[in-house]
Amino acid sequence: MLDYLRDNRRFADLFNGGLFGGEAIINAADLQEGSENYTEYKRKDTTATGSVKNKKGYTVPRSRDLKKRLTTTGASLRIFAIEEQSHIDYTMPWRCMNCDSLEYSRQVRDIQTRNQECHPYADENEKLSRFTRADRLAPIYTLCLYHGTDPWDGPRSLKDMMDFGADQFSPAFERCFSDYPMHLICVNEIKDFSKFNTGLKELFALMAYRKDKKGMMKFLESHKEYQHLDKETAEVISGMMGVESFMENKEMYEEGGKYNMCQAIRELWNDGWNEGISQGISQGLEQGVTLSAAIFRTIRSGNSDNPTIAELCNCTVEEVENIRKVFDI
Repeated sequence: MLDYLRDNRRFADLFNGGLFGGEAIINAADLQEGSENYTEYKRKDTTATGSVKNKKGYTVPRSRDLKKRLTTTGASLRIFAIEEQSHIDYTMPWRCMNCDSLEYSRQVRDIQTRNQECHPYADENEKLSRFTRADRLAPIYTLCLYHGTDPWDGPRSLKDMMDFGADQFSPAFERCFSDYPMHLICVNEIKDFSKFNTGLKELFALMAYRKDKKGMMKFLESHKEYQHLDKETAEVISGMMGVESFMENKEMYEEGGKYNMCQAIRELWNDGWNEGISQGISQGLEQGVTLSAAIFRTIRSGNSDNPTIAELCNCTVEEVENIRKVFDI
């Protein structure tokens, strides 16, 4: 996912679609790499009992998943960063704030170092802080992209991580708290994929069906664009969706420089069907493969009521439930 988003077009598309409502605010041509590490200073290292193990201070390297600089002609420098998550991190607002703080600290130190060399101070106050009234920092915009399958139930701002208590003064303390919101994009919460203009549109739309194989196949049948995907989008879809056959035999799905993920996913489904038949036999379904196939076809035709399916296939509700469990449908 990170390699896929490293491309300036997709990086800009993620922010434009996810943060700016689909408006083309960021131009990919104006983005530059900005992936240098930060260092966080630790004063001392202590044991669980509080004794000092290391009396000397030391630094800990910190890095962003992805960071780019926006240098539009005539405008100030702006910094955009992506933190990518496949699992829920319940410290995520603090993590984003900490990384932003380290970036601002680096900027302040750079300005102070420059000022020490040329001494542009107008008075004693500027000299003491080594920071002039005219000095400014480049704003940072951090976006957390969560593409896990579980619903995000973690905090969405620093405030969500706080315990303000439950006494009579708690509301007053909560009102005065300086919050730090997090820009969070959850793939499984996106409703309008048309806000994205690169392969992110096809990727995110298909990822929404990871827990609904039946819905996925219907979706693919009605969206022919998945038969003509660019190589990078096809590769990241195969990785995120577990389509191993595509990565092993990409040339089988290529035509005119485009790749057919519909075919690759359909073959994966068929492999699952054949495996499911074997499991059905081993589970001792009374009428074997023929009954399993009949139940499967009836479910796939759109029937969702188990008693109705059992009546149509002349089988028990338990046998229908077994087929659903085997194929996860």
